[in-house]
Amino acid sequence: MEYTYNTNWRLQGHDYIRIMATRGHKTRSTFRGYNPVSPAELKTLVSSDAKATSCDININIEQ
Repeated sequence: MEYTYNTNWRLQGHDYIRIMATRGHKTRSTFRGYNPVSPAELKTLVSSDAKATSCDININIEQ
């Protein structure tokens, strides 16, 4: 149950500090133990970070 709770909150966009505080995790290693990231999710995160970075660069250049 705790795995599902952590994963669902993370997928909803909550940051790890908030999740750790509500679940009582004192270290990030404990948090990671209850919060596995699937290979498909990791691929999505990496591709979305690349898009965000290129967008941020375009915004900075125009200003």
